[in-house]
Amino acid sequence: MARLFGRNYLVRITDLDESSGLNSIEIRPPFHISFNCQRKTKLASNLNLTIYGLGEKKRSILAKRNYESANGLIIENGQLVSNPIAGVKKRSTDRGYKELQIELYIGYGEDSNLKRIFKGELRQAVNTLSDQGYATEIEAFSTLSIRSRSFTSRTIRNRLDAIRQLMNDAGLEIGNIELANSEYIRPKILSGRPIDILKAMANDTTEQFFIDNEKAYFIKKNSTISDRIIKVSADRGLLNTPTRQFELVNFRSMINPDFEIGSKIELESFVDKTVNGTYSILDLVYVGDYEGPSWLVEVQAQAIGETLG
Repeated sequence: MARLFGRNYLVRITDLDESSGLNSIEIRPPFHISFNCQRKTKLASNLNLTIYGLGEKKRSILAKRNYESANGLIIENGQLVSNPIAGVKKRSTDRGYKELQIELYIGYGEDSNLKRIFKGELRQAVNTLSDQGYATEIEAFSTLSIRSRSFTSRTIRNRLDAIRQLMNDAGLEIGNIELANSEYIRPKILSGRPIDILKAMANDTTEQFFIDNEKAYFIKKNSTISDRIIKVSADRGLLNTPTRQFELVNFRSMINPDFEIGSKIELESFVDKTVNGTYSILDLVYVGDYEGPSWLVEVQAQAIGETLG
């Protein structure tokens, strides 16, 4: 079924600690994978991924690095390694999953058509036995929780430079900043967590700040990350009749690798023409199964322009 529709994907797991010897693991077709990936404007992204049929070596590598980080508790191979409450010290050679980066790319046809829908921190990998053989179940989250703990102290003279510097201080790639520059009457001192400062700088009525796919955006309210328009209709992947409540619309589509948080879409329903119009994507929830029927994305978008009225 996957080959009939030209589905394609790439899973890349990279050890950011070069001394570990793990380097990078890449999973490609014909391996069977299934996934649920959530990208939301106001929440950190997360990924639940199952890989079927991995070899014993790769299964062991991932399971060996398994741990739980809550309250500083670290478990490796089922053995307690670190528990600050009980006074157990962490060995200097132990590493956490903050050094294991996972990326998921999806698309159709050639690898050159693949686009990343998730990049983050691998938190847990568990090997199980399913009706399809060995299955490795992975949980991953965006690095927003880590980046939100960073700290900065700067003296700035204009708003645009402040936003750029704060994004850099948080270790974020700059996606788009859609603001006119403005000089401050006198220099300002910014001190605290960069992401918290950026959120506070965004005017709730006219601006929005969000992070998607490890990129930071600071744009106007009811705006989009680019002028490109993605058309969505029954002959372009729309799977149901969209429903609208006030300025928000919800619909289901075949996975479209071009969808991003903040993308501009032109929605056309042949069944309910009252929902037709231009929207900006707010949330994306992907459900995929390379060998199964599921290969779709649930979308919530907000009306913009004339559609907003």
